[in-house]
Amino acid sequence: MVFYNGDLKCIADWAHCLGIGRATLSYRLKHYDPQTAFNMSKWSKKSFYKEAAL
Repeated sequence: MVFYNGDLKCIADWAHCLGIGRATLSYRLKHYDPQTAFNMSKWSKKSFYKEAAL
């Protein structure tokens, strides 16, 4: 759970508010530490597939 704009939200809802979809959030948390995963900017499709290929 995280606080976002004064409201308590689950991580998936918070990520959605930032424009991060569930699949992207899941991928980031599997491959990166949480601090890095949440600090990444929103990926374009091209950069997402480039990262996924690594």
